[in-house]
Parts: sequence; structure tokens; C-alpha cells
Amino acid sequence: MSPRTTHVANGCDCPIWAACIPDQRTSTELIAQLSENLRIRVEQGVGNAAKLSGLTKIESGEYLPFITDKSHFTGALVYITILYEKNGELQFVCSGFPREANGSVIVNDKYSVKCTKMGTIWTDTEGVKHRRSN
Repeated sequence: MSPRTTHVANGCDCPIWAACIPDQRTSTELIAQLSENLRIRVEQGVGNAAKLSGLTKIESGEYLPFITDKSHFTGALVYITILYEKNGELQFVCSGFPREANGSVIVNDKYSVKCTKMGTIWTDTEGVKHRRSN
């Protein structure tokens, strides 16, 4: 059986930074660390602050898979934290957003998280497609 994968898709107009953590306590620690690293972002740069916290950059119109659960337990959760980068600043989209380990999310053009329809990357559970036209 293959590991569970959570995809994070970026349908907004700027880069996002994401982490998918299969443990709620570790996710809470990441959020606290992010808050501290965001205070020093001016000195070290936005990207460095995000990387220091273990986030992965996803460009606009792209998506990335995160291997989130190798245990294959039905109903296992992953906790998703996403920030968007705009005008030299990082802003939270979500912090510790719970999602089934095999479920995926999209950041839409309003910087909100939408759960995806199973088997798709760019279509949310309401049937709306969020992929940016290139």
C-alpha cells in the first residue's frame, strides 16, 4: 500500500509557503516557531524565515504533494499550515487546518483554503475550478 499524500495547490496570485504535519502537537510547535521567525523576517528575508520554519514554497499556479501518513489508518489527520507571500510580507492563510491525510487543499484567489474533490487537484468540493489560467 502506498503512503497517503496531501496535495497543496496554489490558485492565488503570489507564492505560498506550506507544511503538512501528521501530528497536532508538532503542528502547534511549528505555528509558534513561525510567529517567532516572522518577527525576524526583515533581517533575514521572507524566504529564509519560512525555510527556517520548515515550510515549502509553492509558486502561483503550481501544486506540490506532501507525504503525510505512512500508517494507512482510516481517518488519520494531517495539520496544514499555509502562508502567502506578498509585498515582502508573509500572512497566514491557515494554521493547523485539519484534513484527512489523503485529502488535499487549494488556496484560492481570495487567499482562503478550499478542500478539493477527491481525485482532483484544482477542483474544490463545490465543483469550482481554481487553477490560474496561464
